[in-house]
Amino acid sequence: LTFPDLDLVIRGCLDAILLEESDAAPSVGEELTYTAYVADGHGDPIELIELFFEVRTGPNAGTLGKAMTDALGEATFSYVGDGGPGDDVVWARTVSGVNVSSNQLTVSWQ
Repeated sequence: LTFPDLDLVIRGCLDAILLEESDAAPSVGEELTYTAYVADGHGDPIELIELFFEVRTGPNAGTLGKAMTDALGEATFSYVGDGGPGDDVVWARTVSGVNVSSNQLTVSWQ
């Protein structure tokens, strides 16, 4: 017995991290907060997943943070853009276990 087109998605297994884009156009020296949403393959939130956040490139490159997801599957990361004007690229990924990364976002510091 075979199932050639079987697509099995298990509830509660980490499938995606979505980093929410901020609508802000921050000025240098202000604090900016990002929210990451962690979900399984059914779109249900997963709590107690530790995420690592990083400003990968830009005037604030090297800024790091960690946060644990809550019952809504959300984790937040805030940092102050004190590196000067320019474009930062921010992302999030899992700290341990299944290696899943978020989308990358760019913020322009004025």
